[in-house]
Amino acid sequence: MDIPSRVGVEYVKKLLTPDARSIHLLAFGTALGSQVWVSFVGGPVQYANLPRQTFGVIQSKIFPYFFGLNGALSLLLVGTLAREFKVIREHPFDIFDSTVYQAFTLATCAVSHIVNGLVIGPASSKIMFDRHRQEREEGKDCKDESASDKMKTLNKEFASLHGISTSLNFVAMGGLIFHALVRRSFPGSCFSWMHPRLVAEISLVLAAAAAAIGITTSMSRKAIHP
Repeated sequence: MDIPSRVGVEYVKKLLTPDARSIHLLAFGTALGSQVWVSFVGGPVQYANLPRQTFGVIQSKIFPYFFGLNGALSLLLVGTLAREFKVIREHPFDIFDSTVYQAFTLATCAVSHIVNGLVIGPASSKIMFDRHRQEREEGKDCKDESASDKMKTLNKEFASLHGISTSLNFVAMGGLIFHALVRRSFPGSCFSWMHPRLVAEISLVLAAAAAAIGITTSMSRKAIHP
């Protein structure tokens, strides 16, 4: 085999051999893409075009996979980042190191999805189906002003859980976007000059803002769609 051919084959082999960085990039793209799609495209389009109860049932089937996938991808992101940067493995609690803090941010994303998938999601689905059953028994929509006190209680419980779930989802999404902006391995990042402590403080502010936006959006819809 001549030299150009050998070089070409080696280059192709290198391209097709996965490493921590390529896996990290693919996992990041999949996680953020799925979250943006479900939150801003798939969910709103379904809500606008399907009966409310049908939409709720579909969401209850999608969310376990959605939260499970994104929880696993977030953990994978932590692992691949730790694989590339020794400081994460040696000093995992030094969050004022910019690289360690990025691992901490990604771990927070994972926890948000896991809590949503194992706790908040199942609880909100249960309340949703209880409300569906109550609507059938009363022959009224859950938003009907003459609905029973039990219905109104279910509305409040669902609104509360939905607000928590939305907030956790926005926190996770914000964490991924923040990771893309500040991670040290992205050359030329407009935030690469920032002090790690400032990075930590800004991240906390963004997380709080995301939570506030999620709660405000949820509660503004009153008895939010299931």
